[in-house]
Amino acid sequence: MSLFIASRSKSSFRSPVLALLLGFLCSLTVTHTLTAQVATTGKITGTITDSSGAAVPNAAVSVKSTALLAPRSTHTEADGSYLFEPLPPGT
Repeated sequence: MSLFIASRSKSSFRSPVLALLLGFLCSLTVTHTLTAQVATTGKITGTITDSSGAAVPNAAVSVKSTALLAPRSTHTEADGSYLFEPLPPGT
């Protein structure tokens, strides 16, 4: 009977240790996956309006930076909005 009790106490010790080890390995995997979700591009968006607050359609808008190979240009939409996307990180 004492052999049965001794072997039972070993298995009850191994189970929490294995669970802890498995949890640790899973946390490393999840952390690695989450860090891969970081965005490496940005965007610039806005609206062009005149002094009365009315939208300015078809206005020329450009962005330039040392991070860009060449300046980028676009024209505003009918509501005066514009969007530059994707842009590399820069100042």
